[in-house]
Amino acid sequence: MIDWSLAPGLAAYRDGVTVICELAARFSDAQWAAPTPCGDWRAADVAGHLRCMADDLHEYLDDAPHSRLARLMGTGFPAATLARKQARQNAAELAILADEPAPEHIAAFAASARSYATRAAPLWDQPHHYYRDAVVTVGEMAGVACGEWHVHAWDLARSLGMDYRP
Repeated sequence: MIDWSLAPGLAAYRDGVTVICELAARFSDAQWAAPTPCGDWRAADVAGHLRCMADDLHEYLDDAPHSRLARLMGTGFPAATLARKQARQNAAELAILADEPAPEHIAAFAASARSYATRAAPLWDQPHHYYRDAVVTVGEMAGVACGEWHVHAWDLARSLGMDYRP
């Protein structure tokens, strides 16, 4: 198991944000319509999803440990049920997201994600939420986000015909 601690954790998190921005800079306007390995999403959909996720992280942190995510996780539902509920939330957020070009979503994602890292650092070991009697810390939630950034970096890379491995 890899030690997930503040300095290396935030470095990996920030690397994910950076690589997404670097990959996004390679897209032409037309390439944002390219399919991704992520379900039925186009690259532009991934850009919107990233923006929504980064913004949600701030909301969850503002209300931790009693956020809407915490209330959902506190139910103790099996992981598959939670994933379906999160997928519905993602779809709803994408449906109401402002109709802006994907590069604007990426820029907003990057600003929000970087700001979250700054906010999370001093709270790293504080409770973020609970799941099945386990405390999930702010740092561990940053780890979840880090994984999302790198997975979606891979999605964007594949849309460009490239490979990516963090």
